[in-house]
This record gives sequence, structure tokens and C-alpha cells, in this order.
Amino acid sequence: MSINWDAINWFSQNELECKCGCQSLKKGKATINLELITKLDELRSRCGFPLRVNSALRCAKHNSNPKVGGHPTSAHVDTGEGCMAVDLGVDRAKGRIVLQHALEMDCFEGIGLAQSGKGSRFIHLDIKPRGGNKALWTYS
Repeated sequence: MSINWDAINWFSQNELECKCGCQSLKKGKATINLELITKLDELRSRCGFPLRVNSALRCAKHNSNPKVGGHPTSAHVDTGEGCMAVDLGVDRAKGRIVLQHALEMDCFEGIGLAQSGKGSRFIHLDIKPRGGNKALWTYS
């Protein structure tokens, strides 16, 4: 499904593109799930401050790079329904606010927290179906 990026208030196609440089979004080889980007846009509005995208879409090759640490069934990889995950870089204070709003929205199926270390603080949000069971985890 094609996304009308002009209708998205807070995010651009470029910041959600695979970080390896393959330009799979731009080339039409992959897409972002429309529900994810709509919910992400709403989350940004609720937070009232910019949300830095560390990672969204990953091509399969980039996801399998050990430095990326992607899971083989990662929601970051487009398997036909578009990328369903985003990692947002947030500091401790803003991380709490992002988490609070994400939980209140009750639309994310998976939420992962990495809040230790100065350069590795992020929140993973996804809409990957889990059979009605939402998941919350931390990264060690």
C-alpha cells in the first residue's frame, strides 16, 4: 500500500528508510505499514516533542547483520504488510513520556525498552500481531 507522505505530519519517508543505504522504500521494494506510521504520527503529537527514529524499515540483509542485532522474524522487515516496527531514540526523561503515551494509546502490540547506557537508549514499538497477547520487554 502506498503512503501519502504529505498526509503524515511529523515523519518523512527518508527517516524511516533502511539505514544500510539500499533505499528500499524509495525504490518501492518495501513499505511502511500505514497503521504504524499513523499511530507513530499520533504518538508524536501526544508527546509534544520530536521523536528521533533510530531504526524503522530494515531490508533482510541489513536485519541479518550481527551489528544490527535483528531477529529473523523482526517486525522491522517488510514481509508483505510493510514494516511494522520502529525504534525511537529517547533519553531517560523523554523515554518515560513516550512510554506513558504509547501505553495509553493501547495500539502497539510490542514495546521494548533499552534504557541503559548513554548512547543506546531507545524504545521499540511495533504493531506485529501476536494473537491478542501484547508484549513488553527490556533489552539487556
